Amino acid sequence: MKKRPSVVLISSSPAQLETLRGWLAESGLKVRAAESCAEADQEWALEPAPCLVISDASLSDGNWYSVLRRLVDYGLDCEFVVTGAGSDGPSGRMLASGVETVLPTPLDKSEILRVVARALRPAELGKKKATRPRSAQQSTATRSQASRSAVR
Repeated sequence: MKKRPSVVLISSSPAQLETLRGWLAESGLKVRAAESCAEADQEWALEPAPCLVISDASLSDGNWYSVLRRLVDYGLDCEFVVTGAGSDGPSGRMLASGVETVLPTPLDKSEILRVVARALRPAELGKKKATRPRSAQQSTATRSQASRSAVR
């Protein structure tokens, strides 16, 4: 049986979490949700590792950068999408830090599903898998890891 790709949603808005969870579950994805950075920490430990993380730009106990730091700290190599970056669009810091996509709010279902499909395509084709490196020697730098090295 084929494993469903795993997505972690992080939003301090329960209504937004529920909406996104519904949209993504309809697409056959395994969806886990957190309302804060602290709750997201619990999600990183669960299997399977997420192929995609979608986070609000601002959270009750941090922001998109806090989430990105946690992804790096946990050794997760997955796509990272930020929502609600404001009308000015993504900041230079977001793009320089390895955020692949920034989506304005209110969220559009077709846009979310397009971004998710694009982000998960490499994982489904076996070209890139969400992994936790067993050791620093075994991990190889990918595009997102290399760009995230600036986060440290």
